[in-house]
Amino acid sequence: GEVIFGAGTTNESSITGEPIPVSKSLGDKVFAGTILENGTIQLRTDKIGEDTTFGKIIELVEEAQDSKSKAERFIDQFSKYYTPAVLVLAILVWLISRNIELAVTILVLG
Repeated sequence: GEVIFGAGTTNESSITGEPIPVSKSLGDKVFAGTILENGTIQLRTDKIGEDTTFGKIIELVEEAQDSKSKAERFIDQFSKYYTPAVLVLAILVWLISRNIELAVTILVLG
């Protein structure tokens, strides 16, 4: 957006990562998602919702959370079978040997 009236100090750290307050006055550009720390300004918006820089950042974060790498998918698949296999192995060892310490050791190592 653009400042069309007033002046103030904004905090743009949610967009730029820069924690230093930025002064804004007539004609200055303002990012969606910034915080007005002091002053009074009136804005004219150029973009709204997902079209803003803040909206695009949110969209990228959501896409990153939804997508998994090949390694993550492999680990998910592996753990689906590995954990039950270790439990079954520990139970079998206990049933055969009647040694609870050995069964617990298998669980801990697994």
